Amino acid sequence: MRKSTVVLFIIALPVLIIVGLVIFSGGGSVTPPPATTLTVWGFTSQANIQNILTTLHAQSPYVNVVYVQVAEEGLREKLLEQWALSQGPDVVMIPSEQLVEYQPFLSPAPATIPQYTYTTTKTLGIKEETTITKTDAAGPTADTLRQNFIDTVANDAVIGQKVFGIPLSIDSLVLFSNRDLLNQAQIALPATTWEQFIQHVARLTIVDAQGNLIQSGTALGTSINIQHATDILALILIQNGSTIVDPLTGKVLLENDSSAVQAINFYTDFARISKVVYSWNESQENALNAFAAGKVAYYIGFSEDDTTIKQRAVGLNYDITAVPQISTQQTVNIASYNVLSVAKSSKNQDAAWNFITFATSKNGAALYANASFQTPTRKDLLNELITTQGTTLYGILAGQALTAHNWYRGPDSGKAQSIISDLITTTLGGTQTTDAINATIQQLRLIQT
Repeated sequence: MRKSTVVLFIIALPVLIIVGLVIFSGGGSVTPPPATTLTVWGFTSQANIQNILTTLHAQSPYVNVVYVQVAEEGLREKLLEQWALSQGPDVVMIPSEQLVEYQPFLSPAPATIPQYTYTTTKTLGIKEETTITKTDAAGPTADTLRQNFIDTVANDAVIGQKVFGIPLSIDSLVLFSNRDLLNQAQIALPATTWEQFIQHVARLTIVDAQGNLIQSGTALGTSINIQHATDILALILIQNGSTIVDPLTGKVLLENDSSAVQAINFYTDFARISKVVYSWNESQENALNAFAAGKVAYYIGFSEDDTTIKQRAVGLNYDITAVPQISTQQTVNIASYNVLSVAKSSKNQDAAWNFITFATSKNGAALYANASFQTPTRKDLLNELITTQGTTLYGILAGQALTAHNWYRGPDSGKAQSIISDLITTTLGGTQTTDAINATIQQLRLIQT
């Protein structure tokens, strides 16, 4: 994604050499832990997670982790196929908004997790012996998630009071702005509020005498050519006082009221030629591609889009700042993140949960953040970043993480995305906004039952 000089504090951990073994549990001997191979599937690269694997192996030499990078697309089908054959991963990375869908195939965190500590000493200063001590650590609970992680994690990862996953990092919607186009329009700083945003868009959009868009102030208002349209509309709905589904129960809370109507009309007005903020329509190319080509001044996306933009537009002069708010005093942000979960079919349940708890501990999460340059979800690490990074991109993302939430919780996130996408398209196509909202509410209720 982005490069940074940020280095989060990591407590030094000894690398242990095993020569002889003396094994204790309290005051008595115990059976040595069997050699275990864990298979972990994830979307991140091997390089991003390697430091976690290396450090964990140094602490727990009996565990060997085989990491396999997989694509998010087609993950469900691939997992079901593997699990049907009693194969597949012990630990798998799952999009947090899909956790309810996967829950029947996953194991919740146990009450306790056996942990083996290896320490090396010298007898008479000559012979080295490694002592293994077994302890039973408390497994993660809803309370420990609320204490250590951002609020949305406990909402999303706890099902029936049991923890089904823990995240390594989080992303949130941000504002990409073409610095050259803003300079030409004599706009010194990117918008921080929607009020500023619509004023800027009107100045940045260029339309010819035939109504054709020559330059777009922003890429908003449609669904088919905006990758994150449903997340952006959800952001505006929630900022304006609406709730789509209850974050704890999944109950549909969207109402056909003035807040929802205003939010939907605000979004679709950017694609209505009769409106002052008109800057986009359904005949335009993909929004991210248009921004990368220098045709769009403001693009809203997740910070991970930065990688794609850099690949497609070498030399493009742009900034990344916080996503606009109705009020900067009451911020609302949309999250995108994955959780590490344990497959119900795994024969290594304890070792799998031990891997997850280490990877998402302060040390493990810092190792991952320093390698991946992604925003951690742990409050202690976020506090460190906010304090040291301030208004840099890393600091902005850390601050946004604290108020970032998923807008959907339920059994079919793909269908929910499609329903919200249809809400945009039908409203833009001429259906009364109130009628479109009623249809959306009915369809959401159908998939939530």
